[in-house]
Amino acid sequence: MQNLTNTSKTIFDQFSQTEREYRNKEAELQREISYLEGRLQEAEEENADLQSNIEDLQEEVADQNIQVSDLEDQLVVIGDESLEVERVHERRRDELQEADGIIEETYEQVCGMIRMIKEKHADIDDAVYADLMRMLRSSQSVLLRR
Repeated sequence: MQNLTNTSKTIFDQFSQTEREYRNKEAELQREISYLEGRLQEAEEENADLQSNIEDLQEEVADQNIQVSDLEDQLVVIGDESLEVERVHERRRDELQEADGIIEETYEQVCGMIRMIKEKHADIDDAVYADLMRMLRSSQSVLLRR
């Protein structure tokens, strides 16, 4: 019986020791739990802020995608307009070349007429003839410079 009493007392002492250790650990664990709950709350708030920032950035990206699409549409229009301007420029250049040809041809014809007049009217002074040719060349160069 004495053994039973001694064993009971040993078990009770071990239990009391374990209970004291538990109570000491419980306070420490409670502080750690409170700290971790505080950190969790901060992390959740930070996560909410980040989520809000992500949504804002997604809206900005959507707006910028719309702007990019608008700019691409404008580029297409500008490209089309540029092609049209190039076609008009080409037509204008062709017209100018044609006009230059006409001016050259007319110049040659007028020179020929002036030579014929000089031949038929030998009494025309060489100075008058030279003046007519100079005026003709001057007119031609003014027309060709435009």
